[in-house]
Formats: sequence, structure tokens, C-alpha cells
Amino acid sequence: MPIDAIDGLNITTNFSTGKFDHVIEAWVGHIDDAQNKYESGQLGTEIDAFGFSYAPSYDGWLTLRYTYNEGDLDLYSDDLNTLNDALTYFNSNFLGSIDPKMIGDTASKSQRGSFSGLALKADFDKLTIVAELNQLEWHTTVFPHQKRGYISAIYRATDKFTPYITLMKNNDSAGDFQLATAPADVLNTALQIGFGASDTTAWAIGGRYDLMPNVALKAEYQSQSSDVTKDLRNEDVADTIRVAVDVLF
Repeated sequence: MPIDAIDGLNITTNFSTGKFDHVIEAWVGHIDDAQNKYESGQLGTEIDAFGFSYAPSYDGWLTLRYTYNEGDLDLYSDDLNTLNDALTYFNSNFLGSIDPKMIGDTASKSQRGSFSGLALKADFDKLTIVAELNQLEWHTTVFPHQKRGYISAIYRATDKFTPYITLMKNNDSAGDFQLATAPADVLNTALQIGFGASDTTAWAIGGRYDLMPNVALKAEYQSQSSDVTKDLRNEDVADTIRVAVDVLF
């Protein structure tokens, strides 16, 4: 999402030990996505957060990076506010139809989340391997815990042609929520779609061809399969072809 303003403190240090170079970074601050915050239907955020990262590299060809961020955030979401209002209504008028804890867990303010990630890049002359595994956890909301991972192999076949292949895996564990009973069960579909578990697997193959020093032709074929695995047994399969021309002025 676009981040319009980050106010805070960032400290970076680096040092070397033998063939290893090390970079350590720590930061704390306030993030304000003011662009979308007051636009109807858009998702906006304000976050008070801290984080750190450690990135060692070996002999110029292998780099690792570990990152951890944690923060308290306020969400500006019309959809989330509408759902929270509906849960509040049913809780007030039909006791027992929902779990009262759901009201606080779907609130748009004062939520806590954390992000951690591990990335790798290995450069073997013409072959480059890039991989990343990350996790987004919500500690106080019903949002799914998200795990993402991918690995790409990029081969510099010639000075002009660079093909690649990528494998991707996304897994969302179901959020900690309880389905409602009548008459509030009309909200169950929204709860399952918004906070239920899902699993996505995809692969892509593509390439880049430099037509001129400042013009490149790119093409990619991607196949993706997604499953919603909590109560709603839906499967989405999508095959996509992308073609683009990049021009550098």
C-alpha cells in the first residue's frame, strides 16, 4: 500500500569479519497512509511500529536478510467498520447469536500485528537464485495469519536475453473467529470470505529481451490455483499471459 509519511528514527551499522560483510538496521516510528485514509471504500492505516533487520553477505555472491517488524495500527476500512457495526447490533439485540469477543477483534483501531521475513540471493555468474519466506501475524484481530514464499531462478543466457522461472506458495491460516448463529448467521459468509483459511500455489515462466539499451520486451506466463479451505470449498484457477515493453528515458 502507498505510504505517504514515515516519521521516526533509523539506525544502520555495518562491519566485516573475514569474507563476511554484515549490515544491522533498527528503526522505530509512525507510519501514516494519509492518501487513502479519508477516501470512501479505500483501506488506510496508521501504524506505530518498530523493527530490525540483519543482512550478512559472503564473498560478494551470497546474501541473506532477516527482518522483523511489529506495530500497533488503526485501520480505516469501510468494509471492516460495516461488519463491526453489524456484529455490535446482533450482540445488543440477539444475545448469544455471536461471540462478544468478535466485536473487539473486528474493531478498526488499536490492533497489533507483526511481520517477519527471511530472504536469500545467490549469484552464480550467469545464474541467480532469489528466494523469500515471510509471515504476517495478527495478535488481536480475526485476520488470517499469512505465510508467503517464493523462489526464482534467473539465467543470463546472452547479453540480451534473460529467462526465468518462479515458484510461489501462499497460505492463510484461518483467523480466530466463531461463526454466528441465527439470526446473525447472515454474517457467516462475510466472516468466512474475509477471515477464513486459503491456500494458493502458482508458478511462472518468462523472460526479458533487450531490444535496445533503453528498450526491453518482457513476457510471462503464470498459472495459479487458489483454495478457500474453511467451510467454503471454492477453488479458483487462473492462467495469465503478460507482455510488456519497458522504455527508459
